[in-house]
Amino acid sequence: MNILIFLYTLLVAYWSDALLVIVVAGVLAYLYRRGKKDLVKDILYSLIVKAEKELGGATGGAKYSQVIASLYEKLPILLRLLFSKTVISKYIEDLVIVLKEKLKNPDVTLLSYDQEALVKATEAAPTVNSTETVVITPTKKYVADDGTELTPVIVIPEATITV
Repeated sequence: MNILIFLYTLLVAYWSDALLVIVVAGVLAYLYRRGKKDLVKDILYSLIVKAEKELGGATGGAKYSQVIASLYEKLPILLRLLFSKTVISKYIEDLVIVLKEKLKNPDVTLLSYDQEALVKATEAAPTVNSTETVVITPTKKYVADDGTELTPVIVIPEATITV
């Protein structure tokens, strides 16, 4: 009981400090959540694609359950606390709409977020025509444990980049 009285008197004496700490903690939690929103959406997109590939069509409830279960396995505890189930359900609904729009095009294949990012990166990468090689010998000397001198040589193909 003495502890409760002590905490009460402490709170009465320093209520403004306690309020400031609560407000700062709330603002930090909001900013952290805002920064992790895209990460959660990327994870959800990958899980939705995985569920779609595994379970196919007309199994919406089962896919939803699988996505939620997988998401809560992958998310750290702090993110689980910051993103409520209603927010996650809204994200899933939005991502399913985006996925359905993508799949209306018959040329589109179902790729996870990681696979899509890799395809976009390779499509944007310039092509290289290799003609010669350049040998680079570092100026720093390396010595093995037995005292022998090691000279690493790096061979880089000389290339012309066409975009």
